[in-house]
Amino acid sequence: MKKFLTITLTLAICIGLMAAMPHKTQQSQAHEIAEIARQMGLPEEDPIIVRAKELWWNADANFKNDRDMIATVIYNEAWGGCSDRHRELVAAVVVNRVNSDKFPGTVYDVVVQPGQYHKAYVTPGSYYWNAARADPTAWAECQRIAAKALNGEVECPANVLYQAEGTQGTGTYEVCATSYSTTYFCYG
Repeated sequence: MKKFLTITLTLAICIGLMAAMPHKTQQSQAHEIAEIARQMGLPEEDPIIVRAKELWWNADANFKNDRDMIATVIYNEAWGGCSDRHRELVAAVVVNRVNSDKFPGTVYDVVVQPGQYHKAYVTPGSYYWNAARADPTAWAECQRIAAKALNGEVECPANVLYQAEGTQGTGTYEVCATSYSTTYFCYG
C-alpha cells in the first residue's frame, strides 16, 4: 500500500509540473502517466488517468492556438514576396521571445506587446486575422511553418529576438530582402 501511495503521489506531482513543458513533452508525459496508472490497475475513471487525458487534450488545443497566432503573424509580416526562410525566421523570433526572460511568456502576449507586432493579428474577425485565412493554401503553409517553429525545427539561435527594418540588439544574425523591404533578424 505504501508503494502504491508513493507512486500515486509521484504521478500527481508530475501532473502539476507539466504546465511549463513544451506541448509534445506535455502530451508524452500525460500519456506516460496514464499508462503507469493503468499498469498499477487503476480504472479509466480514476482521477489520475482522467487528469492525464485532460492534460493531453489541453496541450493539443494550446499548441493549435499558438500555431494559429504565429501563422497569422507569418502571413501578415512575411507572406507577399518573402522566402520560406524569411517566414521561418519570423516564426522563430516569436517563439524565441516567448522563451526569453526579456519578453512575455506566451505567444499572445508577445504578439500584442506594444511596439512589437499588432493586436489585430490575434483578434478574431479583424482585417489581419481574416486576410491570413482567406487563401487556404497560404494559411496551411503559414500553419506548417508555425508548427515547425513551435516544435524547435527552425534553424535559428534562441537569442535571435528582433525582427526589424534595421539592425537592433547586439548584431545581425541574418538579413532577408524582398523587392520592397529588407528585414534584419538580430540577436537580443
